[in-house]
Amino acid sequence: MKRINVFVGGSSDKTISQNYADVALELGQKINERDYNIVFDGCYGLPYLAFKEINDSTNSIILKTEYYNNNYIYNTGSLLCKYRNQSDFTSHFLKECDAFIFMKGKIATISEITYVINAKKNKEHDKPIIILNVNHEWDALCCLLNTLGIDSLYYITDSVIDALNYMEERLFDENSSFYKLYVNPSCYLGRSVPIIEEIYNKKNTLL
Repeated sequence: MKRINVFVGGSSDKTISQNYADVALELGQKINERDYNIVFDGCYGLPYLAFKEINDSTNSIILKTEYYNNNYIYNTGSLLCKYRNQSDFTSHFLKECDAFIFMKGKIATISEITYVINAKKNKEHDKPIIILNVNHEWDALCCLLNTLGIDSLYYITDSVIDALNYMEERLFDENSSFYKLYVNPSCYLGRSVPIIEEIYNKKNTLL
């Protein structure tokens, strides 16, 4: 049965804010709860925090590059792909994933974001792209992107649930490539409707 492959990008720096660390853990918990596959580069950092919440390591796809070989903390998954360099990685991860969720990162993360956005602009894919801007920590990048007139190609939020709701809505859109490949008429995914959760604020009040 088909699982949704969710790429999780973000900083591999160990000195990350607690705000983003908490969001990464929540994202991992939701990926685990919904039985998605997590796709990431196998390094320490925000994606690894999400990965740690996955109960079954076979629900992971590790994309490795030789350049970062010494930074890898995990080497097994349902699929282990190895690339010579970051450029090879970037050109292939688009094919492996059904959706992309990015947390704050450095130049490699920004390169991944701009790559998938540009590919979407050029009609190479129609996969959902989500940027988690937690506590306004990535306002600088979000403001820059918003000046380019391409905001229909990606979605910015500070909520994990909102991010996943957006992702599910886009994947289950009857006009999406994902829907046509895996939902109708094939039903490879095993369900025909999106998972949409209600969103609560920190005071547990429905928004």
